[in-house]
Amino acid sequence: MYSLGKVNYKTFKFELKEDLKANLESHIKSLSQESRDDLYYQNEYYGYDEMSSEYASELGIVYEVKDNSITITGYTGSDDTLYIPKTIDEVPVEYIKGLNDLKITKLVIFAELKEVKNNSISYCMKLTRIEVFGSLGLVGMGTFHKIKVPTLTWCGVTYLQINDNPCYLVLGYEDFLSTVNIERKCKSIRAGAFFGKNMTSVSAPSVEYIG
Repeated sequence: MYSLGKVNYKTFKFELKEDLKANLESHIKSLSQESRDDLYYQNEYYGYDEMSSEYASELGIVYEVKDNSITITGYTGSDDTLYIPKTIDEVPVEYIKGLNDLKITKLVIFAELKEVKNNSISYCMKLTRIEVFGSLGLVGMGTFHKIKVPTLTWCGVTYLQINDNPCYLVLGYEDFLSTVNIERKCKSIRAGAFFGKNMTSVSAPSVEYIG
């Protein structure tokens, strides 16, 4: 009988044989980035994207249901990662509001959100990573106030880094040029991002949502 590997009784983990491990790593490297992302998604987050109401309650997700739409309004769980599912009992999650001052370190969004309400994720002082597999939709003012998720300033425009992509959301504009060209793959512009700036035009062909 051919052996795939053995159990390490110190760590209680199954370890693949070295030749199989090398072949697997080689295969993964040969995959497209999209396939690798899908593999990571399935391995890391299986079961969190579509939830039952019982499982959502068990995780500590607080929400409201109205007109076949769900709004996430709070979190009482003990885990340092908050998962925003795509659906709960097959009802779509479309809004986030009131997730302020949470102790979470990671926020994972599977939902195709229509809107993140004003100040919704503010003062989550320990939050250091956001992963978005769905959509943020319209992003309200003050949504990311006082959080430590990395940002990048490029040509005067400050972007929020999500999924290691520094151009998912424009947070603000810090320069004094009259024309701004957002040439990278930016999907969203936060409300008030260009407030009070002396601009005559903005070019943002890749933007899908403006707060």
